[in-house]
Amino acid sequence: PPPPPPPAPLLPHAADHSVKVWDVAAASCTHTLAHHSSKAQAVVWNPAEAPILLSGGFDRRAALVDLRVADAAPASWAVPADVEALAWDPHSPTAFVVAAEDGSVSCFDARKGPGSEAMYYLAAHKKATCALSFCPAVAGLFLTASTDKKVKLWDTRGGGEPALLATQDLKVGAVFSAGFCADAPMLVAAGGAAGTVAVWDTTTCEAVTAFAGVESA
Repeated sequence: PPPPPPPAPLLPHAADHSVKVWDVAAASCTHTLAHHSSKAQAVVWNPAEAPILLSGGFDRRAALVDLRVADAAPASWAVPADVEALAWDPHSPTAFVVAAEDGSVSCFDARKGPGSEAMYYLAAHKKATCALSFCPAVAGLFLTASTDKKVKLWDTRGGGEPALLATQDLKVGAVFSAGFCADAPMLVAAGGAAGTVAVWDTTTCEAVTAFAGVESA
């Protein structure tokens, strides 16, 4: 049989402002990145180009590094508050979104270069936006979740500020993590301060099914 694929690099981030990339098989650190001036809060690989790494910190910056280029200076973008979460758009792999402590979400196109203007800015929540997720099966269907206890679904296909499709309180308290299911892409799971996890079948929402072109539950 063919050999198994190599393990994905491990990406811990720390309060000492650094991001470390580890070779799990060799148990060795391959890169230490120290381009944030405050706590590195979130990191994510680009799904289309694995060596592209996006990080965000409490220095109110999102930074992009191509690990194929030795000693490359990171490209960075400023956001209004401390970064809480990051996500790449799988349907537009040069676009990424940055969630911040003030509840805002900013979307940037990496092709436009560092410091470029946001493609859109969204006041998504009244408290910190802690989770972001794009539906893997439906382009333009986007999720935000917050410590205001709400999970929201948005339509990003219009080109301007996203339109709100649905809001749900999943009774998990302040939401710290949420996302679409890769295998059942209309399902959303969320976990929060109540110590519980909830699953939301978004096909129970007429606005979502009309947008996605799927049957209602």
